[in-house]
Amino acid sequence: MRIVKLGTFSAKAEYAKAQKGLEQGLDDTAFQAKLRFLMPTEDWHDKPGFDTERSPGVRVVFTNHQNYFWINFGTNRQGRRTVARPGGRLHLPSKWEPKTHPMDLESKGGSRIYTPGENLFRSVPMSSIEARRWDEIIYKEFEDGLFQQLVQAAINRG
Repeated sequence: MRIVKLGTFSAKAEYAKAQKGLEQGLDDTAFQAKLRFLMPTEDWHDKPGFDTERSPGVRVVFTNHQNYFWINFGTNRQGRRTVARPGGRLHLPSKWEPKTHPMDLESKGGSRIYTPGENLFRSVPMSSIEARRWDEIIYKEFEDGLFQQLVQAAINRG
């Protein structure tokens, strides 16, 4: 039988290493969440800014961007009256397609390109915005294992 001396083990040092890895993993997760929140807004002219509140063991990613809230959570017709032009009507191309769709983080081309003579404009009543629920998509991604992968990678890096 062979005896191998492993050296000293410090539970306190191992706990501190794991705690540091957890905090770094939370920072990595918050950064990845910010990137995902910005995905559907990549072609916006007025891009939202996202901040992170930090406390031990917790990261909260948030924005105060009004348009982001309207599109993410949706609106009803009455809720948008404050931003309607006089008369409550918009001029939209006859072949209008939204750039984003509910439960999809990708931003498509939408109706930002107008071809002269092909787009007929009409006046339409102000409608509501269908909720995109980007926050739910991102939460599900992290719940399905992305969070654990990021934290474990940070702990392994030491």
